[in-house]
Amino acid sequence: MNSWAVGDWVRHARHTTPCRVVDRQTVWGETVFRVWLPRKRVRRADVGVTA
Repeated sequence: MNSWAVGDWVRHARHTTPCRVVDRQTVWGETVFRVWLPRKRVRRADVGVTA
């Protein structure tokens, strides 16, 4: 079991890049994390715009 907390910088194994933990939850006995990948880029056309 790891001790990562919200705000920690960790290394994403599959993307092999640093990421930041933005949420941590335990679901059915398993801890899952939501992370922010700052180097992930998207095209402008793929981003929804709300007015």
